[in-house]
Amino acid sequence: MKALLNDWFSFLRGYYKNEYPDYILNKKISDEIPTFIYHHVEHDDFKSCLEHLKKNGYRTLCADECETRLSDGLRDKEVVITFDDGLSDVYDIAYPLLKEYGFKAVVFIIPHWIGKQGMITWDQVIEMHDSGVIDFQSHSLTHKAIFVSDQIIDFYGPHLKDRKPWNIPVLSNGYCNSGDNTELYGMPIYEFASRFSDHVAYIPDEDINQSCINYVANNSGDNFFNRKTWKQDLMAEMERLSGDPDAIQSDSQQSRAVFEEEDIQLDQIKTELEKSKAIIEQKLKDKRVSHFAFPWNEVGMKTLDLLPRLGYRTVYAGMKRINIPEQYKENLLIIRRVTGDFIKCLPGSGRTSFWRVLVFKMFRRFFRGVMY
Repeated sequence: MKALLNDWFSFLRGYYKNEYPDYILNKKISDEIPTFIYHHVEHDDFKSCLEHLKKNGYRTLCADECETRLSDGLRDKEVVITFDDGLSDVYDIAYPLLKEYGFKAVVFIIPHWIGKQGMITWDQVIEMHDSGVIDFQSHSLTHKAIFVSDQIIDFYGPHLKDRKPWNIPVLSNGYCNSGDNTELYGMPIYEFASRFSDHVAYIPDEDINQSCINYVANNSGDNFFNRKTWKQDLMAEMERLSGDPDAIQSDSQQSRAVFEEEDIQLDQIKTELEKSKAIIEQKLKDKRVSHFAFPWNEVGMKTLDLLPRLGYRTVYAGMKRINIPEQYKENLLIIRRVTGDFIKCLPGSGRTSFWRVLVFKMFRRFFRGVMY
């Protein structure tokens, strides 16, 4: 229920801040190409959105075509459909429907996670690329999240097993693990953000992390989280460890929490951008990756500075209007996106109102746990 209310207030905030594109509220398309984002997709919902596009004569663009239109002039009834991450839904549901309706889409993928459970495989990526239906672009190498402060917001445990594996940073090397990795149960989760925000990473004391893991292992393991007070107990243990260095279970006694240096931050961002682009271009015949979608739609100025140097020309973000310094506008096109449900708000026969789409989204969230 808390998540549902947060979503509702997020939609209302966007409404009152006038962040929604004109065609959603005012029934007209002004100076931007309607661009939509999906992660997960369900067959009937996606089919009905494509039906609206087909019935009203809309055409879909790949990322290069979108860039050309934004530079040379917009045309009527052209839209961009995008997918982030590369979940298996892209191949199982979206790809066949796009072919059926004669549309195309842009899919921003995470090369490190291709082929893992719940994700599309490289064979599927190659098939979709060769068909011309799917334009694959970069969503970074690992979709990396970083800790940004010493404020503890949670602990790693079985309640996080349904989280996507890249959505929580848990290891100092920056890679993430699925929430059902029992070897990490008890590890503190600190306040975190995208690697591509302007935050430098907070690197926790690994000895304290290990001591918390040992504490859970020595207190019933998985069953520890059946306690109503498990979080309070772990917080109390953290306070004890922080106040008593001798209580930390360590062989070295040399580990400590630090913030990374800025040169390391920039090198990590550069690696994520470079390697993602290189791997996709290596895997796909005659492919040039020139477009990037920010994970979590968190736009960092340091990343914007690096992107054009590495061969990226457009960046895709969320609905929120971003104040971009003028020097970045010269080198990059910034494209805003709204969720795919709002395809039905595009002008034409059978158009659905903003408020009706919103109610449907909340209804689906409540009964099926799906927001897109």
